[in-house]
Amino acid sequence: MKKGQILSDTYDIELKLDAGGGGTVYKAWHKRLRKYVAIKELKHTQFISEESRRNEVEALKNLKNAHLPQILDFLSEQEQSYTVMEFVEGVSFNKLLKGQNDFSQYRVIEWYGQLASALVELHSHEICHGDIKPANVMLMPNGNVCLIDFNVAVVKGNDTRLISRSQGYASPEQCNLFEQYKNRDIQNYSNIDWKLSDIYSLGATMHHILTGKRLKNDKKAQSSPCFFIIERSTHLNPNNRFASAKALSATIQSLLSV
Repeated sequence: MKKGQILSDTYDIELKLDAGGGGTVYKAWHKRLRKYVAIKELKHTQFISEESRRNEVEALKNLKNAHLPQILDFLSEQEQSYTVMEFVEGVSFNKLLKGQNDFSQYRVIEWYGQLASALVELHSHEICHGDIKPANVMLMPNGNVCLIDFNVAVVKGNDTRLISRSQGYASPEQCNLFEQYKNRDIQNYSNIDWKLSDIYSLGATMHHILTGKRLKNDKKAQSSPCFFIIERSTHLNPNNRFASAKALSATIQSLLSV
């Protein structure tokens, strides 16, 4: 799409924001609501039908959390599909980590708690993000964080799925599934617990934000409470991680209340 293009007689395209494996994201002006939105032009894939995409968006519309963008609509126009969502002001941690930013442990724990609450909301609707990494976490002007980009979200009831393998953030079991089904229709994506996989990816992301380094499997134990939470979240055995996002969130909140 180009600047000035009008999509669905409603969205005035202003700026290309980003492009990745799942598609291209644009900033657009919603003519009726008179506010900016983000529109993701989804890449075509033989593995995901338009019906599945629409079902995912309908499920995502029900999410209500300050640390998740509001999903507004799903569009199909000229054999192309688009997801419309709230425009989130801020900068991704992928960009911040390339600078000389040094975040305090307390701030990281606060952000960890905010993102854990986002996972609680997602998982309570039987939705898993599937691709948590610094590039998908935005630091907003108010100092809080927001988890974005649901392109590979796992929604209960959909039979086929794309799998992300973001190196340094995807869980071991997610990476194994990727290798098993790469370039093919996924016959059984439910043979791993995606909720526990999300907990791993969030822990790996917070490790990078806290230390400035990606998580390694030979990581040395640290003594601080934050590292304890990260270490448990990223255990190679999913059964040894936090049992749920609620359990993770409760542990983080207990730290913040001390």
